[in-house]
Amino acid sequence: MRVLITGGASGLGRALALHWAAQGARVAIADIQAGDAVVAEIEAAGGQGLCLPCDVTEEASLAQVAQQLKQNWGGLDLLVCNAGVASAGTLEQEPIDQWRWVMEINLLGVVRSCRALVPLLGPGGQVLNIASQAGLNPMPRMGSYSAVKAAVVSFSETLALELANREISVSVACPAFFKTGLDRSLRSPDPAMAAVLQRLFAKAPLSAEQVAEAIAQGVAQRRFLILPHSAGRKAYWLKRLLPWRGYLGLMLKQTARLRELGS
Repeated sequence: MRVLITGGASGLGRALALHWAAQGARVAIADIQAGDAVVAEIEAAGGQGLCLPCDVTEEASLAQVAQQLKQNWGGLDLLVCNAGVASAGTLEQEPIDQWRWVMEINLLGVVRSCRALVPLLGPGGQVLNIASQAGLNPMPRMGSYSAVKAAVVSFSETLALELANREISVSVACPAFFKTGLDRSLRSPDPAMAAVLQRLFAKAPLSAEQVAEAIAQGVAQRRFLILPHSAGRKAYWLKRLLPWRGYLGLMLKQTARLRELGS
């Protein structure tokens, strides 16, 4: 299996890379960070690694990645759009520049990656986009992050329809908080919310490796929506099944402390 993972040099991307490497896959790391250390881990785990410098905000960078993959491997079997950053703040606090920043990476980075790399997939190929539970069950003070992750879910639905006739399947994973390096990318003008998010990442019940294993299982089963957290699955179905007023009332109770931060 030939796999490319954007943002694969750390966090969930690294964990996914090592999971598939242990199955003997060829795994390419496309990241703005140096990925040589992860390539060494991939090869130690039994896979074949390839490091490709990449900036998902630049179409030319992704075009170069596509060219190198075509030359080295002749194509792809699985494209994983994982590169992402974190943002937080209320409507009044978050500047438009922060919205643009998170959209350029978390949403348009996925779109650019798919435009450049989906042509390398043949029949039976797969796309995995990494969204977030926040895109399904938004929290207060996370407007930009929740909005772009919801857009990734919607884009993935559209992509699944567009690629069906080419026999390419699409999955979108929506993990909740887990132990990863995403908190290090956090931008927020809201110190109280930033502190809350840091605690949530630190106290998360699942590791990046556990989340990667759950996601990889979903990919193997070609499931569209992959929800690695049991609490996330419950939250998703509550939103689907409850009347809006009932769901809103429940969420108002659960997020009371977040909405009172700094007040």
